[in-house]
Amino acid sequence: MQKKSTTEVTCRLSPGLITHTDATDMTILFRIQEHVALTQIETRTLATLLVLLVGGLAAQRIPVSPPDTSLVQSTRAERFAALADSLGSVDVGEIAEPQVEVAAAEPAPQRATRARKADSGPVYVNLNTASQAELERLPRVGPKTAERILALRAEIGQFSEPDQLTRVKGIGVKTMDRLRPLVHVGS
Repeated sequence: MQKKSTTEVTCRLSPGLITHTDATDMTILFRIQEHVALTQIETRTLATLLVLLVGGLAAQRIPVSPPDTSLVQSTRAERFAALADSLGSVDVGEIAEPQVEVAAAEPAPQRATRARKADSGPVYVNLNTASQAELERLPRVGPKTAERILALRAEIGQFSEPDQLTRVKGIGVKTMDRLRPLVHVGS
C-alpha cells in the first residue's frame, strides 16, 4: 500500500469548504489513522460509530414532554355526554334485577378408574387373591387389563412372582416397574 502524504489529503478535499484549521485537523486525523494502521473502510466505520454515539448521547439530553392527553380526554367526555343525552334520563328504580335461572350443573364426565384411583391412596395388592376392583385401583390398570390379569391367573393357577404380569397384554416393562412396589404374590 502506498503511503499518501498530507498534501494529497488536503488536495483531494474541496478547497472552498475547508479552512486552514480544518485542513490542519484533517492532517492530524490522517496521522492518527496512519499511526493506528486503520484502513479507509475501518476509519469510515469508526467515524460512523462515533457520530452515532455522540448523536445518542445528545438525544438523551433533550427533554421529552409528555403527549397532550387533554384533547383525547375531552373527546371521550364529549362522546359520553352525547351517549347519555341519547339515552335520556333513566330512573334507577325502573331498572329491574335480571332474573337468572341457575340450573344444577352436571359434573364433567370422568373416567371412573381415574376418580377411584385419585380418591384412594397407594394400594398393596395380592395378585393371587385380588378382585377386579382391587386390580383396577393399581396405576395404569383399567377394566380390560384387570380382566386380562384375572384370565392369566385362571390359566396358570397362581402367580409365583409379580413379574409374571408382563405376560398380560398392556403391561410392559415400564408399567411393571411402576407396579412392582404395589403388588405381591403372598398366599
